[in-house]
Amino acid sequence: MSLPSIIEIEIVNWGKYNPKRDQQSYTWLRLNNDIATDPDLYGLSAEQKFVWVEILCQASRKNKGIILLNLDQLAHVCHVQIQKVKQLIEFLQIKPICRVHDRARPPVVVGTTPTYERTNVRTNETDDTNEQTNEGNAPSCKQPEAEAPHPLELSDAHAFLIMRKVKPKLAQSWVNTFDDPDWIIQELKKASLWEDANPKKKKIDFGKFMTNWLTRGWDSRKVPSNTNRAEQRTANNRAAGEAYMKKLQGENT
Repeated sequence: MSLPSIIEIEIVNWGKYNPKRDQQSYTWLRLNNDIATDPDLYGLSAEQKFVWVEILCQASRKNKGIILLNLDQLAHVCHVQIQKVKQLIEFLQIKPICRVHDRARPPVVVGTTPTYERTNVRTNETDDTNEQTNEGNAPSCKQPEAEAPHPLELSDAHAFLIMRKVKPKLAQSWVNTFDDPDWIIQELKKASLWEDANPKKKKIDFGKFMTNWLTRGWDSRKVPSNTNRAEQRTANNRAAGEAYMKKLQGENT
């Protein structure tokens, strides 16, 4: 089964990971402490189990068991090969722990589970009949455009950028403008330490704050010299010796 880069996935028995459904947003989810030995996950690598936990986290942040997944971005964030991510999705379908919805027709679950029809998962929204237009009642199959992942040059800082809600497009502009990724990562660490030392001044819009920080620091940054200090000292001594010898020769003539 060939999977597209963007899929709609349903987590079977989502309620066991999300026991309290009366809250609007979550910062946690329920995860059994036997994930390393869970027979349902037997055969998965440690990397693939980590990807599965990230899928659960994304569902928890959206507070629903049916979500859109960008497989390329998922692989990028988890530092896992895209092929291993696709193998994980196929594995989860066979169990079945997850179902992948065909956005063109109702999906058929592999195994003995019967075919099912997709249900309406909308909540707290107005009736669809109030939003219908003269174009008809046919549902749209257009998929939302996925945002590009953070630049590879800043891979060591991906987790921090995601935590501080820095958009990948902005991070890419940093790489394009300040052509020293190692320096950018170092400055991100400095900015994080500054916020830790000044918690009352912690910025809500960290992206804007970091852009100003990088702009101020770029021109004054210390660029390492390619010349060794010892070599420079030797060259200076040699030049001084040659000047002295010329002076002696001039006095003797």
